[in-house]
Amino acid sequence: MNNIIIPEHDINKLFDELYNVLKVGDCSDKAPLELKFLNSMFAALPGEAIEHFMRFLCDGKRPGSSCEEILPLFIRLKNLVTYCDKLIELRNLPVSADIAVIMKRSSLNEELDNLEEPFGKKLLGYSMGDTIRENLSSPAASSAPTNTASANQDEKAPNNGSGLLLMNGSAVIFPCPDIYKTSLFYEKKLGFSAVFLDDEAMPHIRLTRDNIIINLVQIKEELINNFKPSREAYGIDNDAYIYASEPLLLLNELKSNNITIVKELEDSKVSVNSGINREFVMEDCDGRHICISQCANIDELLGFV
Repeated sequence: MNNIIIPEHDINKLFDELYNVLKVGDCSDKAPLELKFLNSMFAALPGEAIEHFMRFLCDGKRPGSSCEEILPLFIRLKNLVTYCDKLIELRNLPVSADIAVIMKRSSLNEELDNLEEPFGKKLLGYSMGDTIRENLSSPAASSAPTNTASANQDEKAPNNGSGLLLMNGSAVIFPCPDIYKTSLFYEKKLGFSAVFLDDEAMPHIRLTRDNIIINLVQIKEELINNFKPSREAYGIDNDAYIYASEPLLLLNELKSNNITIVKELEDSKVSVNSGINREFVMEDCDGRHICISQCANIDELLGFV
């Protein structure tokens, strides 16, 4: 492939590129639907799995065993990328009766026909129009965020512009006096996985667990002695919120790892009667207070269901 620009890490840019190729309209009617379908499938993937795919697309190396179950999804999107690449190549052929050009055009059309063959077919048990509610899981996938999305969103749902899911997740940024110390705390005590990304515009350590991403950023050396968590610097109650469907299970896990709990979890009967969220607050190694709040319908609130 030499016509499609393949970004190293940003799959959103890749989907934008494919959308711009297909919107011209000189392609199979099923191609734009295939793009929407695959976009909704990838939106349900955890971040680490997407990183595996981008490396698979860039260098062609087969992903590790942790992605074996979702490899058909990787291959399907790579097929669409190749399809768009061939479309561009066909468009760039000169308008000529030269026999070499005619043969090339015929060859490209045959390749496009073959690449169109999987469009619209089921993938990993899903088909176009399904609402993808569950994480497409693999061992590596268990420590990163998932977004559920419907391939046929109604007019009240978000992202109804081009049909692409242009906002696939979010991450809180924690400035740290020592990002390695903080990273170790979140790995050993809170069960996060860490990846050091030093080749991006803002070098950082990405922490991932379940649906959560936290980016740790090293603060400047001259500011280290003046570091304060946001709650102290700005007089707010908490530095971050994490929503959990059942906070009691998480609380028990954190207590077993000797995490400081600065506010205990309310009894379920008390929270129901008071009309407030059931929540507790933990403290991390930098003094941040993170509120773990019960929210059983987070997907509904975000517009995914």
